[in-house]
Amino acid sequence: MGNEFEAILNSLLKGVDSPKSVENLDKYKAILSTPGGQRIIKELFRDGGEQLRRAAKEAKAGNLDAIKSMLGGVMSSKDGEEIARDIMAVNKDE
Repeated sequence: MGNEFEAILNSLLKGVDSPKSVENLDKYKAILSTPGGQRIIKELFRDGGEQLRRAAKEAKAGNLDAIKSMLGGVMSSKDGEEIARDIMAVNKDE
């Protein structure tokens, strides 16, 4: 899963910086509004979102270890795999 994980992570991060990311917000919202997406959101915010905030801050500073770890945990579930693939598909359409 190493190479696949890297591809998914790169796609997710590319989507954040993409000029089309604003146009894709409705697509991302639809993906995260599914029952699986809601379960993932609940998991990511189980600590009030603190881990997510820290991982995002570290990623912005160039350290991707925390976000890789967090996404690895999320993607180990069926819901996480489906959400990541759906987001990659949105980013690929750009």
